Amino acid sequence: MINDFSNKNYWAIILGGSSGLGLASALKLARHGINICIVHRDFKSEMGIIQKNFEEFDKYNIKFISFNADVSNPQKRSIIISGLKENIGQGKIRCLIHSISKGNLKPMVGAKGELQNEDFIITLQHMAFNLYDWVKDIVNNNLFAKDARVISFTSEGNKKAFKNYGAVSTAKAALEAITRNIALEFAPLGIRANCIQAGITDTKSLRMIPGNEIMKAQAVERNPFQKLTTPEDVANVVYLLCRDEASWINGAIIPVDGGESFC
Repeated sequence: MINDFSNKNYWAIILGGSSGLGLASALKLARHGINICIVHRDFKSEMGIIQKNFEEFDKYNIKFISFNADVSNPQKRSIIISGLKENIGQGKIRCLIHSISKGNLKPMVGAKGELQNEDFIITLQHMAFNLYDWVKDIVNNNLFAKDARVISFTSEGNKKAFKNYGAVSTAKAALEAITRNIALEFAPLGIRANCIQAGITDTKSLRMIPGNEIMKAQAVERNPFQKLTTPEDVANVVYLLCRDEASWINGAIIPVDGGESFC
């Protein structure tokens, strides 16, 4: 294993890193020598499995910290960032990864429980708007490295309709727009921002979507490699985007799906 970053004391902040794409990305970066901070929001009943996952970081010669807090709460964000400023110092965050999947999966039409404006607002706040909030606060506290990367996860729902996915689809489109503007307006500060459009991946978040088994079967059928995307597939591209050689990739929506989205 090549520890590309082991002598640089870089940090990666992963918002939503207790499972799925976020956790896989954190483990990949840890293997290459980046210190890891995971901010997640999970119930006490889930913490046994999560702590076991976090023990994997003990295998690598890195620093690891985690916070179980709502990433969209301004007060919690302020406390976490103040703690980071005190404990890791300024100019050390190489990468901010946004892997939040808290959203409403409701139908637009139904006898009851259909999607409301409030559902859109909650989903947009968690899955799109708070990316900007975190970037802005990290910048204002001088925590980003001189060459920093902001990476978020979108999906094919950014432009394709799925039942019960209306609020999340809206949030993904907003996330991409916010990412493009971060790429433009924060570029003078050395920040590159990109979205990874992952293929259908069998994660906890996907399993919450009604009809996910059908989605997985259809994805396998149309994928050129006849398989689903894995969290590790996505994590590999996160790592590539964090390397020095990726410094000229900015404002992009990058498909990581084996060609699934064009078939």
